[in-house]
Amino acid sequence: MRFTLKQLEYFLAAAEAGSITIAAARARISQPSISAAISSLEAEFGVNLFVRNPAQGIVLTAAGQRLTREVRDIITRMGGLYVVANELSSVVQGPLSMGCLVTLAPVVLPSLLAPFHASHPAVQLSFADMDQAEIIRQLRQAQIDIALTYEMQLPKDIRFTKLADLRPHVVVARDHPLAQMEEVEVSKLAEFSYIMLDLPISREYFLSVFERAGVSPRITYVSKSPEVVRSLVASGYGATISTILPRCEIALDGHPLTSIPLGGDVAPLPLGMVVLDQGPNTPAVRAFETYCSERFKEGVPGMRSPVEDGE
Repeated sequence: MRFTLKQLEYFLAAAEAGSITIAAARARISQPSISAAISSLEAEFGVNLFVRNPAQGIVLTAAGQRLTREVRDIITRMGGLYVVANELSSVVQGPLSMGCLVTLAPVVLPSLLAPFHASHPAVQLSFADMDQAEIIRQLRQAQIDIALTYEMQLPKDIRFTKLADLRPHVVVARDHPLAQMEEVEVSKLAEFSYIMLDLPISREYFLSVFERAGVSPRITYVSKSPEVVRSLVASGYGATISTILPRCEIALDGHPLTSIPLGGDVAPLPLGMVVLDQGPNTPAVRAFETYCSERFKEGVPGMRSPVEDGE
């Protein structure tokens, strides 16, 4: 056998990303390393694994699709060796791949991951931020082991463990007419321009808030970037809804923001961990679940509490 497990991992990363550039970024290695691994496998097996298209990235050939299935199975089986190692050792070790909803990631992940790294240095943790639909897809395809997200339109094969309830807030610029209110009803919010975060499933949740109140939002701008939404709001282009209460209420362009609780019959949004119901239950996954359960008892990492917000 003249190929390595690392080459198989790089090939699988490229196959799942559909791009050598994206695969290299996710694996935190250079693009030439990914390309060299693919070339070595193609030379070893005597087949083309990808069709290269400068405009569309890389596309798996029929041989590449078959090899992808085999490689994914091999890597899953190799992960079982870590289970055996953990059973023979008191040290939790092995790979742990996690996802995080893109709106949560910049606030929650930095404060959450550092203590876990410190207490479990033998765990090879990797993470990626993504939208809700992508979290579900990657769990089902075993690209991630666990994710932090909201309980929004989760299918039956995804198991959710609640860590916290987050109350929706209206986010506006400091000089917005709503900024001085103690609570904002959805019907009142509908009178003003609204900036929509346009992500799969998240978008449907925000629209449902207005629908349940019997009103429609006056959507003036949409963006797939949470930070673009915050900057537009901070610059006075409209209001938005968020369950995130960052410790720093300043947009990237330097303008200040303020958050006001959303009033009326609006239920809190449960935040928690999701895993595939029949997915990997490795010691590393279990250790991360236990850690998160304990860590969130102190509050949501990186976020200020409603009490700190003056409620």
